[in-house]
Amino acid sequence: MSTISLDDVHAADTNYLVREAMTTGYQLFSLITPPAYVAFVIARRGRVAFSINRLLRATWVGGLSGTVVFGGWAYLRYAYSSAESARATRIKTAYNVLVVFAFTVISTLTIFFLKAAIIRRHDHATIGSILMAVLAPALLWRRASIVNC
Repeated sequence: MSTISLDDVHAADTNYLVREAMTTGYQLFSLITPPAYVAFVIARRGRVAFSINRLLRATWVGGLSGTVVFGGWAYLRYAYSSAESARATRIKTAYNVLVVFAFTVISTLTIFFLKAAIIRRHDHATIGSILMAVLAPALLWRRASIVNC
């Protein structure tokens, strides 16, 4: 029978936390990039330089950048921290115990709803990505290149 060492547990915790951070980074940067890109292009080059193709490209490049930035930051943070702190963070993340709100909101009903927030966020992200994977090419069939849809 093999035993699981503390290093293996720390590696698994780090892996989980990095994946969660990468998902959050993709979601955040995919939301922030399109309005920032539109504002940048209109301010710098005017409306003539704006195109749907470039907006779609900026969206997926922004999401990829968020994945790399958040994943790298999380790896550096958790790989070089103690195994106990990484484990505590993983448990807080997995069960979504929001410490900031837990101290503010004492109601047990509200705390019950906060625990389901991360699952709801992942469900909404999955539903939105499936819908947009189908709708974006259908709506922008003639305007966007195949790489960006």
